[in-house]
Amino acid sequence: MKSMRLITDRNGFTLIELLIVLTIAAILTFQIAPSFGRLIQSMRISAAASNMERTLRIARSAALLRRELIRICPSEDGYWCSNNNDWSTGWITYVDQTGEAIRNPEDIIIATQGPYKAIGIYYNRGGRVSVNALGRITQSGTIRICDRKYPDNSVNLVMIHSARLKRVNAWESCS
Repeated sequence: MKSMRLITDRNGFTLIELLIVLTIAAILTFQIAPSFGRLIQSMRISAAASNMERTLRIARSAALLRRELIRICPSEDGYWCSNNNDWSTGWITYVDQTGEAIRNPEDIIIATQGPYKAIGIYYNRGGRVSVNALGRITQSGTIRICDRKYPDNSVNLVMIHSARLKRVNAWESCS
């Protein structure tokens, strides 16, 4: 006859152990979440800056290949230029065949960029960037890409006449 033994091995966790682990996980999540949100927003700003740099390279290449004036302007609908300086609504790149400062139906759209949420994009020289047939930006200036939620997080794209860009991290307000 076999004697009865008490089973002392346990499989699983007690309720107290489970509550302690969940409490520690919650504390760590609340500590990490704000930093993670800031990281994601910083990556969005970097992506917007890269897209603007790509757009300016496309405009310069198109101007040199076509030997025509290329313009980039903010656009809310991806077809017509907006009359404001808020580039976060998106922008279009087009061949200005008429030589006017506004987009006409005859002008050919080369590229479009959709809107950005929670990011501000502003050009300090107004509503249009122009690249002439020699591939030069007609008016140097700075495009600021900034975070509306964390105003101290921004990137400046400094453009000079030769269509060269310099990306500078800035700590300015988004206005």
